Amino acid sequence: MSGRKTIINNTPRDVSVTLAIRAGDNPANSAGRQTVTIKAHSQTQVTYGNDSNIYLNGLSVVAVGSDGVFGEQEFVVTRGAAIDNLLNMNSVIVLNGGFVQLSSHN
Repeated sequence: MSGRKTIINNTPRDVSVTLAIRAGDNPANSAGRQTVTIKAHSQTQVTYGNDSNIYLNGLSVVAVGSDGVFGEQEFVVTRGAAIDNLLNMNSVIVLNGGFVQLSSHN
């Protein structure tokens, strides 16, 4: 079974979210990237990876507005770190705030 996340964009901007997919369970290994665009104040469900590549190594969020280009990146370095748990122990990723404040839940 592939990995699956619901991503909720509670920001006032359309965002481009790139998921970094982990190969296996070691954060040093990459299984590629997948990008999705999410309109302001909306959500989407993303399916990524495959049966053996169900974990995320990180994500990159970019938004373009009339007042500039905004971006944030978060990447896993160590299994069990806060960002690893946030991305891989929850089914929902929430983008909040004036730009992005990352949180997640099941």
